[in-house]
Amino acid sequence: MKLYRGQYGDFDTKYDHPLFGRFAFFGADRDIAESHGEDCFSIDVEDAELEIGDPQTFWFEELWESPEIDSLKEEVADLVGEDDPDVLDEYLTGREVSYDAEASWKLQGLRAEAGRVLGYDGIEETDEHGVSYMLDMRSPRVVKYLQAEGDKKIK
Repeated sequence: MKLYRGQYGDFDTKYDHPLFGRFAFFGADRDIAESHGEDCFSIDVEDAELEIGDPQTFWFEELWESPEIDSLKEEVADLVGEDDPDVLDEYLTGREVSYDAEASWKLQGLRAEAGRVLGYDGIEETDEHGVSYMLDMRSPRVVKYLQAEGDKKIK
């Protein structure tokens, strides 16, 4: 599967978005990607041997009960004003959503971080564009692929 990302400027392995941290959005639709910036990049998930996680299955993972995930749940609690552990699981796995735009974006970043903690290079996320993918721009496999392929910028 080939994924695309549109943005302004080149990628940097120190990528750090104010809401999503080290994670960048990619999608399977090149036209949508190109509408998000003058520079379009692609990555082939199979060629890069990326592991993409589905947040809705995260609580079946052995590491779901870990200090790192607990820390993310605390961030979710602060964000949504909830302290019920089951509800926090729902938010962190995407089964519950926030209708506040900024909180929703921050929750996407927290889900991506949970995926990273669980060993994934990225996660599948559903948003206004349908299925999107948040890739960890510091994942060794992502960095290796982008460096080997010259960032796969499409002109």
